[in-house]
Amino acid sequence: DVENTALLVELALADFADDDGRCWPAVETIGRKARCSVRSVQNVIRDLQANNRLAIVQGAGPHGVNVYRFLLEPPQASLPA
Repeated sequence: DVENTALLVELALADFADDDGRCWPAVETIGRKARCSVRSVQNVIRDLQANNRLAIVQGAGPHGVNVYRFLLEPPQASLPA
């Protein structure tokens, strides 16, 4: 199921991420951790980027790998009742 695959890929990325939400695992590594194909990982990453949940800096990591960074919204302040 596509939703489960997306969740597993996002969780795999989060597992690799540092305190700033950055990581640089290989697509194959993400696929192994999420138990899905490389193509599925690529599709999920593309969707996360399109939905402004993930930024990708191509070639910025060690040995020229892509760096992924989660784009997290700050928590909304509660309005007084």
